[in-house]
Amino acid sequence: MKVNNMSTANRLKDACTASTLTSLLDYLYGTLSPSNMRWVGEHLIEYSKAAIKREQSDACINSAELEQTRPKVKKEVSEQLRPYTMQEIDDMLDEAEAAFEAGDYLTNDEVFHHKEKVAV
Repeated sequence: MKVNNMSTANRLKDACTASTLTSLLDYLYGTLSPSNMRWVGEHLIEYSKAAIKREQSDACINSAELEQTRPKVKKEVSEQLRPYTMQEIDDMLDEAEAAFEAGDYLTNDEVFHHKEKVAV
């Protein structure tokens, strides 16, 4: 089944508004460590490069062909993911405690206010 690029782009544009993407980024910034952010970014870039390459080679994307890039990413995920060591957990806790002591945190009210401001 062939999928028209323009209709796919329009559906994605409708589904992923700027405020939705901004909220998603805010959530990821607040929950992921820098190394995890980098890992997610690298895989998004790899997937988007495959999609762009397919778009350039054909005016229409065969959705089944595009999905073929996912097993490669999933295989890499299983090879790269591993449990944190106790030392890594201690380091993350030390970093969070130092940030808290330095006043680098948001209260619940500040988070909800920011979320409401972004969602507008």
